Amino acid sequence: MDELASMTDSTERGFTLLEVLVALVILAAGLAAFYQTFGTGLMAETVAEQERRTTEAARNLLAELRGSRVLHDGVTSGERPDGLRWALRLDPFVPFAADDHPLPIAGYLATLEVSPAGRRGRSVRLQTLILSTLEQ
Repeated sequence: MDELASMTDSTERGFTLLEVLVALVILAAGLAAFYQTFGTGLMAETVAEQERRTTEAARNLLAELRGSRVLHDGVTSGERPDGLRWALRLDPFVPFAADDHPLPIAGYLATLEVSPAGRRGRSVRLQTLILSTLEQ
């Protein structure tokens, strides 16, 4: 009988059901916050990668344009195989010296806008001067 009494009067205690439930709620709230932060980070990385690809495509298109011998005023547009849409505007550029005499160079002000087709992401707009010497 003494053994039975000593088992019920034990000084060792475990966790109550309420303490276990509170600990699980705190753990669940912490994990939810972690996963939400992790998901937001993945979305931001995806957007950054899309913007990097769009910028790279715009730079490649401008590099191709610089290699072109024949340039015409106006707007040209198209779509790349990866779904990026682009629009190029070429405006004549004639620089003048301080004494209002034309310089022996000419060129175009090129404005290129590249945007994702049907996808999230920002458009990229680049401007550059394409210069050449005038033929005498």
